[in-house]
Amino acid sequence: MCRRAEEATKAYCELAGVLSQAPDPLPFLHALQPLQKCLAEVQRENKRLQLYGQAAESEASSASEAVLKNRELERQVAELQAELKEKVWHVSASALQNHPYICNVTFTGLSSRLRKGGSCRLCCIRPRRTASSNKM
Repeated sequence: MCRRAEEATKAYCELAGVLSQAPDPLPFLHALQPLQKCLAEVQRENKRLQLYGQAAESEASSASEAVLKNRELERQVAELQAELKEKVWHVSASALQNHPYICNVTFTGLSSRLRKGGSCRLCCIRPRRTASSNKM
């Protein structure tokens, strides 16, 4: 047992000698306290920025979806306007062919005016006078 005690004492003295040469950790520990506060602030800011980034990403995704939907709706509006213009032209052309007041203007002239976006001006065209209307 004495021998074991001597070995333990020798090991303790060696360890104490190594530890006595090591620098004191207390100043380093005191220097870490402000860094720990700064680290906590940076972690909070990082979390806030991550949430902001996720919200911005979601908003950008919604905006791009809205842009695509807007383009599709604009395309549909253009198609419907073209279809409406074609229907108006056909209805107007049909009405012009059967209109009783058309006399001095050819149908093709009126229909070409309608195609260009003009009006037929039917309200300005007067009926052709017939022999029976001249007698009155």
